Order: sequence, then structure tokens, then C-alpha cells
Amino acid sequence: MSIKADVQELESIRGEIKLLNDKKRKLKEKEREVENRITEYLRLNQHPGVKHQGRAIILEQKEKRANKKIVDRDMDAINVLRNHGIEAERAEKILTEVLEARKGEKIASDKLKIKKLDS
Repeated sequence: MSIKADVQELESIRGEIKLLNDKKRKLKEKEREVENRITEYLRLNQHPGVKHQGRAIILEQKEKRANKKIVDRDMDAINVLRNHGIEAERAEKILTEVLEARKGEKIASDKLKIKKLDS
């Protein structure tokens, strides 16, 4: 097997992955729409749930946390450290060290990058 065949196979695989990701994105969007319609039906008719083909579909309340921007997260963490008696300069340094300590070791790896050449 030549390198040409491997490159073509790699491009084919990447193309297929792109198509599948697009399809998955569309399906997830449809899933949210259908779930919203079912939820709206249950709310309008004041049903806690419905039975369908041996399955129970139940509407339950769950708490979800909103996403914060990275800058806001860092500032809130620094404020927590300050509230516990750590001065501002040290709080930023401690936060940086804690975040770095939570990361795994850096490991060198190879990555193929394919660019289209202008003809």
C-alpha cells in the first residue's frame, strides 16, 4: 500500500466524519424541537407525564447551571481566595498554580496537517 492510498483514505475518512457531524448536529436540533413540543403539550394539558408503547414519558424539573465566561470564572475564584484572607497578587498566582496542577502532564505527539496547495 502506497502513501498515496493512505492519504486518500485519510481524506475520505475526514470527509465522512464531517458529514456525520453535520448530520448529528441536525438530529440534535430536531431532538430539542420534539422535546420542546412534548414538554409544551404536557404543560398545557397539566399532565405530569404520558404513557406510550410501554414507556413512561415524565416531565420533571431539574436545576441547571448557567455557563460563565472564563474571565468571570477566574475573577470569582480570585474573589473566593481573597475572602479567605489571601491578598490579591497571591490569589492570582495561587489560582494559576491550582489550575495548572489540575491539568495532566504534557506529552509530545504528532499531528498530521493537510493543506490544499494553490495550483
